[in-house]
Amino acid sequence: MVQNQEQPVGKITFSILIALSLSHCLNDLLQSVVSAAYPLFKDDLGFGALIDILSDMGYHDFLFPLLGRTYRLRLSSQNSYSIYQHVEIAKITFSNDFPRESDYIYQEPINSIPLPKGYEIDDKDLSDYGIAILKGSNAEILKASAIKKNLLQNFKYQDGAVYDGEYVKFQTKEVALKCLMSTPDVSTFWRNRDAFLHDLTKLSAKTDEEGYEYLDAERIFYCEEFFEHYPCYYKNCKTTNFILMNGGVWWEFTLKLVFTGFRTKETDYMLAAESGELIITENNEYYIELI
Repeated sequence: MVQNQEQPVGKITFSILIALSLSHCLNDLLQSVVSAAYPLFKDDLGFGALIDILSDMGYHDFLFPLLGRTYRLRLSSQNSYSIYQHVEIAKITFSNDFPRESDYIYQEPINSIPLPKGYEIDDKDLSDYGIAILKGSNAEILKASAIKKNLLQNFKYQDGAVYDGEYVKFQTKEVALKCLMSTPDVSTFWRNRDAFLHDLTKLSAKTDEEGYEYLDAERIFYCEEFFEHYPCYYKNCKTTNFILMNGGVWWEFTLKLVFTGFRTKETDYMLAAESGELIITENNEYYIELI
């Protein structure tokens, strides 16, 4: 539904069918893609009339009944346009400049659906938000990070190069976690989703080594399978699938975190067969020390 302070020229009323792409709507609401198709009542009216309405004011309020929310969006661009037997079909991109609700009041997430545990953000299990981590995410956690490039000197009349190899340091790495949120109804979905994004981005008071206090959005991600804690920051959240079924919500998304520390302090080397079974020596030891 589009609200405008001024009435469009003329008194002709035409029907507009707007189907919002939910995946983009939930992609941090940075952009909302709307497909509009409506019959042409007169040759001089059509898609241009809709563009006139959308461009009359900078922002317009869009009501999405299935989602139970209204968003204040502005016209960004027209992606495509075609005509099929007196029907105009256009794909329009809108931008949302207000990703956070100004009057948002935090509510603790609720979940009644049994989900596997083992992944935490700041000591809060993701299953409390109704979120499960999908297959393939552990490989993202364990993947190697790129090495920072030290000073490298190439001389024209010298073979090879001179590289400062005294230290090896790693860059931060982006970890894409495949997630699924399942809730019994739309209201619980918004409650859990809003609480999750709030907890990911909230500022916390911290104190540095010299005793100075500061605000920071660093989170601690814990993976029970590896018994490791990883300091990280939230980067973005991208929807891959969104389904409303029997009143419930099925939301698949990719959560991208930036790990700033990810190397374990010590490494144990285990003796194992190709099948993966650990080998115990006659001294009842199953590890080796490398010197």
